[in-house]
Amino acid sequence: MGYARVVLLISAVLVVFAQSVKAVEVDARTSQLDSVASLTKPVTLTTRAASLKEILTKVQALTGARMRPSRDIAEDKATIRVKDRPAREVLRELARCFDLCWSEKQGTDGSYLYLWMDKRSLDDMSKRQLDDYLAITKQFDVQMQATAALVASGTEYTLSDQNTSSITMDEYDRLRLREAATVDPQEGAAVMQYMKFTQAQRKDLIAGKHVVVSGSAIASDALGKYSQAQSFDYWVDASLGGYLLKCMMQPDDSEVLLATAVFDDTRYDKIIDAADEVLAKDKTLDKDIATPKAEPAATSPATQKKASGEPASISLGPKSSSVQNPGEGSAATPATMSDGLLEVAETLDMPLVAQYLSEYTGIVAKGEKTAAAASTARKTGDRIAELSKLHKFVVEQDGGFLLAKSLLWHRLRSREVPEATIKLWQREITALTVPTLDVAVQMGSLPWGQFRGVISNEWSWFGSMDLTQLASCEYGLKLDASLSDGQRKAVEAGQAISCKTISDAQRYLFMQAFEQREQPTYDQAKDANWVDDAVFSVEDRVGDYDLYAVAGMRQLGSIDLLAEMENGKKAGLPDASGGEDAQLDYVMGGAVKKLLAALAVKYPDIPSGKITMYMTRNLSFNFSIGENDRNSSMTYSARRR
Repeated sequence: MGYARVVLLISAVLVVFAQSVKAVEVDARTSQLDSVASLTKPVTLTTRAASLKEILTKVQALTGARMRPSRDIAEDKATIRVKDRPAREVLRELARCFDLCWSEKQGTDGSYLYLWMDKRSLDDMSKRQLDDYLAITKQFDVQMQATAALVASGTEYTLSDQNTSSITMDEYDRLRLREAATVDPQEGAAVMQYMKFTQAQRKDLIAGKHVVVSGSAIASDALGKYSQAQSFDYWVDASLGGYLLKCMMQPDDSEVLLATAVFDDTRYDKIIDAADEVLAKDKTLDKDIATPKAEPAATSPATQKKASGEPASISLGPKSSSVQNPGEGSAATPATMSDGLLEVAETLDMPLVAQYLSEYTGIVAKGEKTAAAASTARKTGDRIAELSKLHKFVVEQDGGFLLAKSLLWHRLRSREVPEATIKLWQREITALTVPTLDVAVQMGSLPWGQFRGVISNEWSWFGSMDLTQLASCEYGLKLDASLSDGQRKAVEAGQAISCKTISDAQRYLFMQAFEQREQPTYDQAKDANWVDDAVFSVEDRVGDYDLYAVAGMRQLGSIDLLAEMENGKKAGLPDASGGEDAQLDYVMGGAVKKLLAALAVKYPDIPSGKITMYMTRNLSFNFSIGENDRNSSMTYSARRR
């Protein structure tokens, strides 16, 4: 036997040995299931976006075996399709899909099976998160190196002179930042200082820390552009789609955005291709599937054309009273990886366990979101390959189950919002152009990751609603939600609240809003007595002048209140000095009756008692410390009937 053949044989044996060790390790992590006799009972279960807590509750009801997930994974979501399979198999595959462990735990009411994430899994997730961050910082370096070369040579980069017709919006934004750095000496100085970072400073930045360079440590290249520079404070913020490299410069207290980076998830494609090749060799997984239908694009009722023949001030929707419900094909329910795999599993009649991510992979170009392209796959194998590449999943066959594991789970799981909350919001605001104040406050009060998830999924969950306006108001919303009854009455009366009278937690929110960054430096406030001159106020005023009629999850029509106010002048409309709200109240009753009368003709099968009227208002959050002001504003839907 030749040397090469011996090496190949040894390599093959080592691979088989490694795979066997891994299998034993996986079995050891779920072996506790084997000691529970009731888990031999067959179960039939189909869930879409159900939390692990909900799934275990259902299996417990079917088998009688007591089980619970740990608190940190309880709201992670899964999609499952099983028919008459032993519960033990389902629970084992669930653990394998999420890389979890089963063990026995003692509670005050007896023992139970416990599903949890061990240190190995946590370390693996942390490593993936670090790899993400390293990839992002490499993007920063590439951008900054090119910009620094221009700054050093004194060359102004003029974006209007460049051919930008074929570049993405993200690339356009990066070039715009390059232009600013070559024109503004202070921004150019921040770029030059970044290029002098030591390895230790880079590690601190990657670790999420602020990196401050001051005094004699400032590089001569930076001082050549900004001779008055006293310090540069660098940090990285997470944005909706990636990360932002920012810098605060002293002594002028100016904050600048230096570079942006978005995730390049094509780096996972080789892993996905390898998994798809394994599945492709199993011809039992390649069956004909029904011709898929293209998913309709969501359309906003606000953009519908006015119906002909109606009074000029009234606009009615299409003559249809069918109301779609959340989870039943409405615009608020996009096609996800799970939906595609459920179709595949049904065609193959195979059990399925899949991690669920509500993040919708649509087509994004120049900031415009459109419907996803229809599938062209006619075979289940092709459909799996299509879905896995689009949504960045690895699909495997394990013990007769299809397992779907997200390669983005480490990043996107923190953005998941409980499904019950999503469906509640869908029922409340899907037919509106902007959310109600209650829902906006609930969204703003979410952890930052979930808040980003809501905004990223705005189009697929709520139609064409724009929630990006809430991003700048997050801390204002949280501060508003934290007000006591007395503080709220003062705010509603138009009074400003002094920071001397609010709690430490509320002051923290105030400083977060004032500094307008995700990583606030509340404890680094320049003036320890800043609270003495700090006040918070909220201004609430009329938004647009359309009154909307809503029933179910659909907008039925609207009426132009400006036209009604113009007509009202002839009938004694209060003088404008009485305020917009007074004028609106004067015409509101008549406008409601007029719109309801038109809707009764258009939609005779919808009782007037089921129709609710809304109009928009503008809410402005104002934060002041002495002469320095910060403001953020949002539009919300206010119920008028």
